Amino acid sequence: MPLDDDHLRGVLRAEADRHTPDREAMLERIERGRPASRFPRVLRPAAAALAVVVVVATVVAGVRRADAPDPRPPIAASPVPTLRFSTPSPVRGKGLSAVGKRDAHSFASWSQQQVTLHTDGEIRRLDVTIRIARSEQVADTGRWTSIPAEMVSASIAVEQKALIYRFTLKPGGTLAPGSYVFAAQFNHAIEPRALTGDAFTIVAGGVTLTGGFSA
Repeated sequence: MPLDDDHLRGVLRAEADRHTPDREAMLERIERGRPASRFPRVLRPAAAALAVVVVVATVVAGVRRADAPDPRPPIAASPVPTLRFSTPSPVRGKGLSAVGKRDAHSFASWSQQQVTLHTDGEIRRLDVTIRIARSEQVADTGRWTSIPAEMVSASIAVEQKALIYRFTLKPGGTLAPGSYVFAAQFNHAIEPRALTGDAFTIVAGGVTLTGGFSA
């Protein structure tokens, strides 16, 4: 039978009410179905914050410990022996000067004694002798000169009380005005070695210079 408008609206409203979800029931189902990890989700940021607090506390404690004076007595370091080098006075002759010195690169068990010769004029005849006293464990390790090898002969003689290093300008050679170096190298005992027994002699033309070495 045909339905009037009022009756039709009543039927539709009843059907709509029947299909309307029960809000309380839905909330209850949602609560029952919610995973148990809800509380840990809230806890994680708190745990992270706690970790930060622990780290900060550790750092601050470390800073405080670093600021606090160390109760342990300081350890005294043993001083390392040092070689002291002075500026020696040169010996002088006619147009010549020479100085003997222990080279700064020498160390506890090895030394280089060197002679620096300065000339204001040309040199055509030259003989340089370096005498190294044979104290304990003295042994030759080498020799050199700033004069080109083809212009000079160099030799060493081992005597009972000394090592004798000799440098001789070869015939026909001429040294221009300037400075020239002659060096003797040797090992020795590890101890402060006295230089009083070391000496040099330079014969250049008619001029002879004799001197010692300083450290």
